[in-house]
Amino acid sequence: LFLASVTELPFADATLHAVVALNLLEHLPDDEAALAQLRRVLAPGARAVVVVPVNPRLYDFYDVHLRHERRYARGELATKAAAAGLRTLRRSYLGGPIYPAFWATKKLNRVRHRKASPEMQRELVATSIARTQRSRVGTLSCRLERRVHRIGRTLPFGIRELVVLEASA
Repeated sequence: LFLASVTELPFADATLHAVVALNLLEHLPDDEAALAQLRRVLAPGARAVVVVPVNPRLYDFYDVHLRHERRYARGELATKAAAAGLRTLRRSYLGGPIYPAFWATKKLNRVRHRKASPEMQRELVATSIARTQRSRVGTLSCRLERRVHRIGRTLPFGIRELVVLEASA
């Protein structure tokens, strides 16, 4: 195991065959530096799987509480990855079945709680996380989404984007 900053990885150039970065890049002030490091340490043809939150218009106090620097626009991660020398092999959205409820909740929170104190916002986030963990709706949504993915389909929207990248030769 290694404890390191993703913007200063302690590996030699072109030595890794796979990297997984789940819910990481959105927390970094310089996500482009992280992508450049991933490219540096990946061997030619090696792959990285990256998952990030999407739709910057939904950025709110929940994201602030989670210390997100950003939510990604459609195609933004692929564009930044290409600039770092990573080719996008696949893009798909995750959380599509519950996206309408997620979108509505984000919009309602913005109206209802825009003047809430930081303490109240933290409490709202903690309550929301506790209420949605292991929820029936979430479980059913995941099952539905797995079935859709098994038949080779993906919904054109979601809460997160999964991107498979390949290091160019």
